[in-house]
Amino acid sequence: MKAMKFTDLHPNIKIRIVTDFFTDLTQKTILPFMAIYLSLQIGAEWAGLPADR
Repeated sequence: MKAMKFTDLHPNIKIRIVTDFFTDLTQKTILPFMAIYLSLQIGAEWAGLPADR
């Protein structure tokens, strides 16, 4: 079985891979700081509670 190169993929698939990379990158860089921000604003006890409480 021949290994596919990135350049061989359909343009829609290439766009999907690139946008997924940047979406994951931004989420993983922003979410930890959001947890710190929330814990400073509303307190660590409330920031760490599950949504169903």
